[in-house]
Amino acid sequence: IAMRRWERFKGGVRIEFFCGQRALREHRWKNAMVLDLAAELSVKDREMADAVRRVREQLRDTAQTLTLYRDRVLDDEARRLLTEATGTPKVVTGILQDHSINDVAQLAGKIVAAERSVAALATPDGKIVLARSGGVDVEAGRVLREIVESLGGRGGGRSDFAQGAVPAERLAAAVAALQQALTRA
Repeated sequence: IAMRRWERFKGGVRIEFFCGQRALREHRWKNAMVLDLAAELSVKDREMADAVRRVREQLRDTAQTLTLYRDRVLDDEARRLLTEATGTPKVVTGILQDHSINDVAQLAGKIVAAERSVAALATPDGKIVLARSGGVDVEAGRVLREIVESLGGRGGGRSDFAQGAVPAERLAAAVAALQQALTRA
């Protein structure tokens, strides 16, 4: 018999257990898993819990460091894109390779926060973000929705920030239409 777990239930105790062949199968697969993981982490099987805690802490620290450096890279990229942009307010458009839509949205936010500007940025899979600085007379949600819907996509949002998507083969046309609409605004 192998007890799997127990819990207090309605003034008594509920016990979940295995017996016979089921108990042996349960013990064998768990033992094999613990031994495999211990070998993978180069620790003894009794040290697994501590090893997993260490790996989890290292992963958390690595994630924090990665976030910090990603933020710095996006700051640098925002400055670079703003120096290349022209007009008043500056209009920044482009299709950004190797960026997630979350990075693109964060980058657009950094651009419009740093300087009076409008940013229409996209990922190669057809996702688009349109953001504007305060005081810039562009209705981001309306502009983006009109353009992406005319190209078979969907989108919308607030007056200062909007997201949408078009089929990937129509992305260049969407970005060009946004560039034209924003330059006229």
